[in-house]
Amino acid sequence: MSRSVTPDDLFRITGVARPQISPDGTRVLFQVSRPDRESNKVGTNIYLLELDGGAPRQLTHSDKRDNSPQWSPDGTRLSFTSNRSGKSQIWILDLAGGDPR
Repeated sequence: MSRSVTPDDLFRITGVARPQISPDGTRVLFQVSRPDRESNKVGTNIYLLELDGGAPRQLTHSDKRDNSPQWSPDGTRLSFTSNRSGKSQIWILDLAGGDPR
């Protein structure tokens, strides 16, 4: 039995986009978008997946839009755009730890 798509269904959709393979080919960055019913906005965060196995690890934790991840040439950092400061800017995250700057 089929049914029509409802507005509630739209809030259950998770989008995965912009995969970026690391310079050494062992990891991939990607962004995950999830709608938030309360704010009626979509939040996007960056994830990292080791290609030899394991679960994806969430790297950014924002209710804003962290988009377009890119690897540094040596694979130790990533850049991404985000509106977390109120306007879209480029942010850098060191994969060894710390907060985006």
